[in-house]
Amino acid sequence: PDLDDDYCPTRPGAPCAFLVPAWLGEQETKAQMHLYQLGLLALSLNRTLVLPNVAKSRLSCCYHNPFSFYYAADALDQLGVRTISQAEFVEWSEKRDPAPSAQVVSMVGAKATYLAGAIEIDSASDPTLVPNKPTRNLCLKAPKTRLDFSGHSPLAIYPPEGYHRSEAGRLGFGESVVNTLSSPEVGGKSSRASASRDAPYELPNVLAFNYELRFPIMAPSVVSLVLPSVPPPLPFAHFPYSPVWTDLASNVAASLSPFIAIHWRTETLAPPNLAPCASSLLRKLSLLKSRYPSIKNVYLATDYPIEDPSGIAHSGTFAKVVTEQHHQAFRAFLKSFEKEAKGLSLTTFAREQGRVVLPDALREALATASAEAGKPVGLGELDAGLMGIVDKAVAMRAEVFLTGFAGVGKEAALGCAKVSSFTSQIIEARQARIGEQSAKEDQVRGELWNDVSRWSVKGPDDD
Repeated sequence: PDLDDDYCPTRPGAPCAFLVPAWLGEQETKAQMHLYQLGLLALSLNRTLVLPNVAKSRLSCCYHNPFSFYYAADALDQLGVRTISQAEFVEWSEKRDPAPSAQVVSMVGAKATYLAGAIEIDSASDPTLVPNKPTRNLCLKAPKTRLDFSGHSPLAIYPPEGYHRSEAGRLGFGESVVNTLSSPEVGGKSSRASASRDAPYELPNVLAFNYELRFPIMAPSVVSLVLPSVPPPLPFAHFPYSPVWTDLASNVAASLSPFIAIHWRTETLAPPNLAPCASSLLRKLSLLKSRYPSIKNVYLATDYPIEDPSGIAHSGTFAKVVTEQHHQAFRAFLKSFEKEAKGLSLTTFAREQGRVVLPDALREALATASAEAGKPVGLGELDAGLMGIVDKAVAMRAEVFLTGFAGVGKEAALGCAKVSSFTSQIIEARQARIGEQSAKEDQVRGELWNDVSRWSVKGPDDD
């Protein structure tokens, strides 16, 4: 292609101006929601979203696996968000002449000193640094890309105190963010292109985001309000996973069917609840076995490293808070399962991956990784985040799904889990599949028998 200012890798009709999610807070399940938020923001600013790379249940420009390693490559496009891959974006930055201009934008939680919200323009520091977080590497500086940050000072945008307590407050803040990033006044003050304040301001080609908000600030209605010419995007839906992971999950589910899948999130669960919850879970399994006699297998997905208690927890954040009570509770659970769960066999993905037929692409990837490491490499060693993805995909396909009761407020003492977006994604997928089943006249093997069942400290009958 002609490598002048008109060279652009976007799809027809998509603008050659970009929003890059350089760093996203939170792990994979919630990071999907945050990426969708930035996709809506990109649309509102008439920009194209760059799909971040992925690894270890995180989404960031700093990782080596492409977005399509976890998800369907067109996951955001299916929702009406215009995207390109990070590889396409980097290639564009290398070929474009002149070098693309860029600006760092940081969005974090409310700040006590800015009760009404605020915009900070850091006109003195290195323009490639994240305001107030100088050690955070966005992985967009040379030689990673040819982006030129020198012409624009970093921006930090803070929401008003309590903005998240109402939908109006959240979306109102979202509209103000769109106005801020479109504002000639803000843009002029953040420009370093000339010492003269009268110099014309040009929007940067690229906005590089450090995004740490926990609550949604954008909705399709905001996009339609600020840019009515753009077709309205669809509401958020969890991204479909790459076919290699859904094929693998289908193979595992077929080998276990009919089976119960359990998601037991113990992170932040009160340690005194662990032992009684484990006992209650065993009673619940016995009840389900009597209700569904054909079930012989139980698939356990948990953040506790049940295969190797001395190993790494399945959740990166949980690894910091695992206690001796966790170890005691799970040792007791495993020992009691063998005695009390008559007719049931307990398994995990770590045990199943050696028993099922692996998709060709995965088998080749594991063979390559094993050759490079000089020893056999499993899925968790290939990428620790894949364990959670496959656990979710398997649980979505189980005939029966079981999770702990999330005790809140006065019922906290009964809790055997905490509210989890991981669990919510499984339940939503199961409800959608059950809805599809109800439209069929004939029942077939592999259909779901419930959307979710729960157990609590007080007993197994709490659905």
